Amino acid sequence: MLAIFLTFLILILIMAIILLVFSSRLAVINSASLAASLGVSSLIIGITLVSIGTDISEIFNSIISCALGHGNIDVGDSVGSDLTQLTLIFGLLPIMGGIFHVKRNCFLIIGSCEILSLILIFTVVQKGYFTRFDALLMISSLVFYTLITYQVTKKDLGKRVDLMMAKDLKKPSRTELKTFDLIMEKDLENRPRTELKLLDLIIQDGNHSEKQAGTELQFVDLSTQDENYSKNQAGTELQLVDLITQDANHSKKQSRTELKLVNLRIQDENNSLKRLKTNIHYLGLAILGFAGITLSSYIIIQSIIYLSAQLNINEYIISFFMVSIGTSLPELSVDVSAIRRKNYRIAMGDLIGSCIVDSTLSIGIGQFLFPQQVAASIAVPTILYTLFASLIVILIVAKREVIDKKAGILFILLYLLSFPSIFLLENILSF
Repeated sequence: MLAIFLTFLILILIMAIILLVFSSRLAVINSASLAASLGVSSLIIGITLVSIGTDISEIFNSIISCALGHGNIDVGDSVGSDLTQLTLIFGLLPIMGGIFHVKRNCFLIIGSCEILSLILIFTVVQKGYFTRFDALLMISSLVFYTLITYQVTKKDLGKRVDLMMAKDLKKPSRTELKTFDLIMEKDLENRPRTELKLLDLIIQDGNHSEKQAGTELQFVDLSTQDENYSKNQAGTELQLVDLITQDANHSKKQSRTELKLVNLRIQDENNSLKRLKTNIHYLGLAILGFAGITLSSYIIIQSIIYLSAQLNINEYIISFFMVSIGTSLPELSVDVSAIRRKNYRIAMGDLIGSCIVDSTLSIGIGQFLFPQQVAASIAVPTILYTLFASLIVILIVAKREVIDKKAGILFILLYLLSFPSIFLLENILSF
């Protein structure tokens, strides 16, 4: 009967893992889409939305365990998740997702935030109990670390601004029309003068017959000038017609440009509505993915706790080594999916961000609501080893800037060495 029950429990566990993988993929795809749509850096999204979303299981476990008076489960799960994610999960990423590169400065600064959060945990846990002030300090430090992360990544903040491409309209040129007006004014002034000169010559011809030949020659010249003037006038009128035609064509072009601008504005408004609907769609699917992560993680945690409790092992050790693996599975699913899709910032942001959330919000929220005691003799060695392993990982990554299978194997070895190392430290510190 017990074998049947255990088989049924294992089937539930497998189904929960399948749900976890599906929900994580749904979360990372829509989180990345939401980041691109809103113009927010993928790393910032990874550290906030994705990290907190995948840490909902730790947050939920923290509140419930502290409410039930089991503070060791809260601290063990959070610190164990830090170690598991920075060593085991980080080591599995290049093996499952392939080689990827990281930026040294970003990783060093964000990794330093993780080290500082672990030091804060150490200073509190060594007392053997939490106060609400201790828990509030941990939760508040998350805001500080997020601000630091923003300062590091603000240059990479990709803002997608929709610009309406429109050329400036040229004002209709009046130069040719002004020139034409001047020509017409001169024409109106010169024409009467010419006619008066012609009358004067005729009178002079009647009064002075001796000058008739010269006058006739002058008359011929004036007639020739008048004919030339008429030709010039006709050319001027043709120029006027051309200018009027050009002005009409320019007005048509201007009207077409204005219509294009109106159409572009209408298209921009329609695109804004579409973007809003798309963002709501992405957000809804992301929330659905996080809900699936929470549900599946809870089932995994409860299954592991039930199976481990039968061995009569201290609840801190169960939480640190076993529960932390279950609560870290969402990070593995999210980060592998992100790396395969070449969203390296999402992966690094989620990995380190999850560790920071575990060391601040996850461990502090339950203790703030229900302050509890902690088994310092067991917790301190685990925190010290987590600090040591974190420093090794951060220094290696900052030095190489490449995460390949060699680095992955080394990180996994650091995790495996935690079992004997922590028990050795516990015996050393007990003396």
